[in-house]
Amino acid sequence: MRYVPTTFLKADMVVGKDVYGRYGEVYLKRNTKLTLKYISQLEILGYLGIFIEDEISEGIEIKEIVNPRVRVEAINKVKDVYTAIKNNNKGILNNWKEIDQLTDNIISNILSNEDTVYNIMYMKTHDDYTYTHCVNVALIVAIVAKKTMVSKAILMDLFKSALMHDIGKLFIPLSILNKPGRLSTDEYELIKQHPLKGYDYLVEQGCLTTQGRRGVLMHHEYHNGKGYPFGISDAGINKYGKILCICDVYDALVSDRPYRKAWSQSEAFEYIMANTGSMFDPEIMKIFIDNITPYNPGTIIQLSNGAKAIVVKNNKGLPLRPIIRIFEEDSIKVQLRDVDLKENSDYLNIVIDKEINY
Repeated sequence: MRYVPTTFLKADMVVGKDVYGRYGEVYLKRNTKLTLKYISQLEILGYLGIFIEDEISEGIEIKEIVNPRVRVEAINKVKDVYTAIKNNNKGILNNWKEIDQLTDNIISNILSNEDTVYNIMYMKTHDDYTYTHCVNVALIVAIVAKKTMVSKAILMDLFKSALMHDIGKLFIPLSILNKPGRLSTDEYELIKQHPLKGYDYLVEQGCLTTQGRRGVLMHHEYHNGKGYPFGISDAGINKYGKILCICDVYDALVSDRPYRKAWSQSEAFEYIMANTGSMFDPEIMKIFIDNITPYNPGTIIQLSNGAKAIVVKNNKGLPLRPIIRIFEEDSIKVQLRDVDLKENSDYLNIVIDKEINY
């Protein structure tokens, strides 16, 4: 199984995983043969890509943190809360019990999975960015925080903090949030107030713990003190804020925005590593790179020798040296063969050059 961007889908490709609609309904079932009509509808509905089954991806396992239907439910619930607040400054307390239940369900699922590597590609769409982003960040946060051996109660609190981390943006004009060009100095200063606006709102409503609210407040503070809204550094940033910061930046980078196209996961991964010690806490970064892969199983890549391959499985602790399956060399299709970039001495000096669409 592998992920194919919608723009590269072709008729007769076979759907590898159920495709869910925005209300949790199954839109396309697994094993469905794609038609041009189906592909057109996927584009209209905003799907950036789906999973397909084909010869080169046979037997490749795509693990998920939570059932896609549960993820859609989480996005819709966050949307309900944010919309209610925006419309009448109410809604968060009325929906908080459902947020608690949803969080308990998702965290229990994550804790029961001993070997979760986050796959951020699935079900990303063009619309509802804010709500999808909040859920994606919460899921990444949960995976990273799980490895710090925190209790379930703390993990749930941090997850809810992540769901609410951008709530302050409800008090920023949409014309600024969605501006396609460069922000003016005044506009950027207003954007920099959204963590504080979110924190103040959560305090007023009595939602989250003190640490959870501080996580919302500090999710744009950097390790070197050059973040916002206060410009505090390492020791002054609580652990929630440190974890939220790295996960928030990562998901934002791999998402389409009005002012730029999404980066690849490997590009975002390199950005995170390059800014460790300046933007990001080194201890949190180490946990992050051990559990968030730059090359998901099913990713098509080109090697430094020009060969094309698909990622079969990740090697824990060596995110840039996965097990791959080569299918093309010198622009000629070859018999499929699996190569472990960690162990195979013939590939010691061969590296992954880039992700490609195929």
